[in-house]
Amino acid sequence: VTSIAYGQRIGDSKLVLGKTYTVNELKAVNGFIRCVSTENERKLQAKYPERMTDAEFEAWLAPLVEKSRESKSQNGGIITIPVVVHVIHAGQAYGTAPNITDTQVQSQITVMNNDYRKLAGTSGFNSNPVGADVMIQFALAKVDPNGNPTNGIDRVNLCKAFWTTDEVDATVKPQTIWDPTQYMNMWSVQLGGASANILGYAQFPSNPGIVGVPAGGAANTDGVVANYATFGSSDYDDGSFSLDAPYDKGRTMTHEVGHFLGLRHIWGDDDNTDPSGLSCATDFCNDTPPAHKANGGCTVPIASCTAGLFEMVENYMDYTNDTCMNIFTLDQKARMTAIMNNSPRRLELKTSTKDISIPLFANDGELKAEKNCNVATVCGGTTTIPFPFSLYNRGTAQLTSAVITYTINGGATQTYNWTGNLGQNRYAVISFTAPESSTISAQITSVNGTSDARASNNTAIASAGGFTTIPMAGSTAVTFTLIYLVHRWLFCPRSASMRSYLSPCRSCCVHCQRPAPPVAGDSIHHEKLSVTRAGAGGRAPHGPPGRPNWPLVRAVGPARARCGARSAAGRS
Repeated sequence: VTSIAYGQRIGDSKLVLGKTYTVNELKAVNGFIRCVSTENERKLQAKYPERMTDAEFEAWLAPLVEKSRESKSQNGGIITIPVVVHVIHAGQAYGTAPNITDTQVQSQITVMNNDYRKLAGTSGFNSNPVGADVMIQFALAKVDPNGNPTNGIDRVNLCKAFWTTDEVDATVKPQTIWDPTQYMNMWSVQLGGASANILGYAQFPSNPGIVGVPAGGAANTDGVVANYATFGSSDYDDGSFSLDAPYDKGRTMTHEVGHFLGLRHIWGDDDNTDPSGLSCATDFCNDTPPAHKANGGCTVPIASCTAGLFEMVENYMDYTNDTCMNIFTLDQKARMTAIMNNSPRRLELKTSTKDISIPLFANDGELKAEKNCNVATVCGGTTTIPFPFSLYNRGTAQLTSAVITYTINGGATQTYNWTGNLGQNRYAVISFTAPESSTISAQITSVNGTSDARASNNTAIASAGGFTTIPMAGSTAVTFTLIYLVHRWLFCPRSASMRSYLSPCRSCCVHCQRPAPPVAGDSIHHEKLSVTRAGAGGRAPHGPPGRPNWPLVRAVGPARARCGARSAAGRS
């Protein structure tokens, strides 16, 4: 896999979660920002004054950890946490990054179970005398929030190529999160922009507070996030994975889930700004020797802050390479157990049954409305666009046919006959074309030539959205970016799926939709266009008579697109 943006070196400072930090403050290792969970906690403490400070949190947790150490629960029952993984993409096909495969997702769950259970014969095993089987394991959910079957992988097309951590918290999480008292929410996303160097982050647990006082920290952002190229392990790669070494063994999520369960970095997260980067603060676990700072690479033994001891560079809560990590300690286990027994939302996860399968049927299709990300249009209401839906097979038999009925804006019922071959939990994207302001209601009426055995997941509604419409009213000029693929230097590709004033299509609107997959000779262009309304009844050179329109008045940038010999430059 080619390297992605987060692997680039960073400068002297970095904007993270709305605040500028120095490289030293971020504990960057070789230009990588391994984790920004501590910075996320600072943001939450500022946003929610009722949230405990670090000192208050530790004072609350300390007696609970001691109780956990003394309790038989240290060797008691295993806690299984149901997990949902939200795979965030921008319309890429299944298996095309960042729309990673089910197998890559499952590999991440496997690694976490190896690590938290210290399973023999896996890379999560260690023989260290303080190495612990944490007695916590993870299972992809089998029941979704509506009571329907799922494989615990929630694929969501949010129409955006990459996200910053601020955008993840403000948009991605609230729009996609499942009940955090029933599921541990994990997000696989493409981080970019100001977050291009970040591998992952988590939301620390909340304290229970007192009666009538919120615990602090929004429930709709609770969970763990990783860049898709660190989500999963190459040890299980079937040829479909999108991962980047040296963070390709799944330890980014092992690390972040540690924060989700209350662990701190082994150097103590002391907000140290000394140029030396030395810390020696406590992580409140006595069996992890105090560390001077974050360690990167596969580090040789380093003397710790305590004479005669070495830093535990193999601990999952350090910053070493994935292949070098293999230990949680007994004190870390006690801390995580205390959090699972006492912290809001973590406590409820202990009794969630969303990982227990419900009865499955041979013939069970699910319909899900998707966003339309591929269309940008000027002068609304004048064009038809595709409204995409995903058809999932939730049955145990191969899904080879489905009959879907749909209505547009409550009109006459229409029928669509789908054929294909979908294994269990696989999906196909289908589209119905309608005017851009429409609402389409669709329903599965039969699958594999027989009745669908489960009616509760058969209906979906898609409304206008995912594209930009510039209304006709008024005379305001607007500038927008048109992104298009030039097929062999022709502005109109073979599919005729792009039209504008610059083409012989003679459309009254700038209408850009992603064309068919590129072929040799294609190239990508970004062009900034400025358009202005000609006025009621006006007519642009290629606009239809007697109606308002938005003629192109300026093209800025590489205006090399052509239709035949007619250049786009200078058209008006």
